[in-house]
Amino acid sequence: MLVGVWAIALGRDSGPRRFGIAPVGFDRLTGWAQDRISAAVPAFLKSCARFLTRADTAPLDTAAASIDFGRVRDWRSSCEAAGALLPGDDAATREFFESYFTPFAVTDYRTPDGLFTGYYEIELNGSRQRHGPYQTPLYRKPPDLGPQPPTRADIEDGALAGRGLELFWVDDPIDAFFLQIQGSGRVRLIGGGTVRVGYDGQNGHPYVPVGRLLIDHGLIPRES
Repeated sequence: MLVGVWAIALGRDSGPRRFGIAPVGFDRLTGWAQDRISAAVPAFLKSCARFLTRADTAPLDTAAASIDFGRVRDWRSSCEAAGALLPGDDAATREFFESYFTPFAVTDYRTPDGLFTGYYEIELNGSRQRHGPYQTPLYRKPPDLGPQPPTRADIEDGALAGRGLELFWVDDPIDAFFLQIQGSGRVRLIGGGTVRVGYDGQNGHPYVPVGRLLIDHGLIPRES
């Protein structure tokens, strides 16, 4: 699989609206009264530390084109309140979230039951030049793969090397492999900044899950 810059155009959906949202009480959240709510505070404060460095009038999310998440000033009081919470104090944390936030129920065609899935965006350490630990290339798609496209083994053995196709060099070949499986991710550059990369094509050979190979070779049981 080859990794390159990913661009996608989202078209306007002319069909019927497929979901709706409505505010509900915290009592509708399963496990709300029993969960370790305080475990969520460090992640919230980490977000606060990032966007509170901007001006009060700045949008919370500068990348959102069609959704308004408010201005930085709208979040200052909640960030300050979260910063005053004691670690591990679930009761106070629960009161904090109930004071500053409102849960919403999402319905699919007015059906309350549904399925949510999460997406893991892997982050790699990378460099624009090959040196030190940065020895694993992330390639852009070649302009021509030829009549017999290289296999993964061929690519790993250097079939694309020396053609100027390297986007970045990363420090972990396993992370690079999982980036290719996921189809997108981020590369944190050693000189500063983060670049997103995504799926741009593949070599024409069928995808074989690594788990299937491990099972076929008897290295892990099928039940795992």
